[in-house]
Amino acid sequence: MPFDATRFVVSRSLIEREGVSQSDATRLAIVPSIVQMPLVQSVVLAQAIGRREAPTETPAPSPTGTPQGQTLVPKVVGETYADAVEQLKLARLQVEPEIAPESANTLEVSAQKPEEGVDAADGDRVTVTLSSPKAEVPGVTDQTYFEALVELADKGLCGVPHEPEPVPESNWTVNEQEPSKGKEVLRGTTVTLTLVPDDEQGGPR
Repeated sequence: MPFDATRFVVSRSLIEREGVSQSDATRLAIVPSIVQMPLVQSVVLAQAIGRREAPTETPAPSPTGTPQGQTLVPKVVGETYADAVEQLKLARLQVEPEIAPESANTLEVSAQKPEEGVDAADGDRVTVTLSSPKAEVPGVTDQTYFEALVELADKGLCGVPHEPEPVPESNWTVNEQEPSKGKEVLRGTTVTLTLVPDDEQGGPR
């Protein structure tokens, strides 16, 4: 399948930011770099892979006095859906509702039932209320295409080129962006980038 070098570099960087080693990130970044995949999906997939593969701490043992087959409900309010699922899994609990993986990193838990600290039986379900947290659009004009994609991804946003052809290079410069800097939008929003080839900017940056 066609391979996009720019997507590969961005995907590897996003995966490394989750604590994955460089060698593993290089291997894992191949799948999100397939050209046929929409760019938004590539970014979300790279972040999901990074969180899945990142080293995790061994969960603390259950407090003394918790009967066998029982567990305490952890706090997941304020976490992304993906992180909430992982925390509940460590506590031997399930989550309700179940949602599609592509939305797992853009939705945030705003409420939970049962609440934190409540006794529950292994396998019980914790019902969560989800919301789309907002993000402030950063200014990425005058940055390279690669730098802009990474900064936008850090905010939960996805940068896409205004013109899909020709496929932009990672060192092309962002000339304009929409939405503009400082605008408050929902995480997962697409930011359209107008790019200028590097040789039209007077040489390498």
